[in-house]
Amino acid sequence: MQFVYRSAEGRPELLRGLASDLIRMKPDALVTGFGTVAATAGKAARSGIPVVLMAVGDPAGAEVVASLARPGGNVTGLSDLAAYRASGFSCCARSSLPPR
Repeated sequence: MQFVYRSAEGRPELLRGLASDLIRMKPDALVTGFGTVAATAGKAARSGIPVVLMAVGDPAGAEVVASLARPGGNVTGLSDLAAYRASGFSCCARSSLPPR
């Protein structure tokens, strides 16, 4: 397993280019950093590569996923929106982990 790290260093305008660079590497998955802006950039690439969100506030409200219960498309992950912590969205992420 190889991990490739990129950072926009707090400059959201760089995220789309960073995502494009990573996609050219043809990874098995993209794991976005914390926040809706990074998640949106990852999804916007529309590469078909699975995108895993980390601590996105309201992915449905930001139109990153169709809904928390059924994210759809190539996006899954975790929301830190307290009202939805027990939802199927976080269950989706847990089910993608290998068994213990």
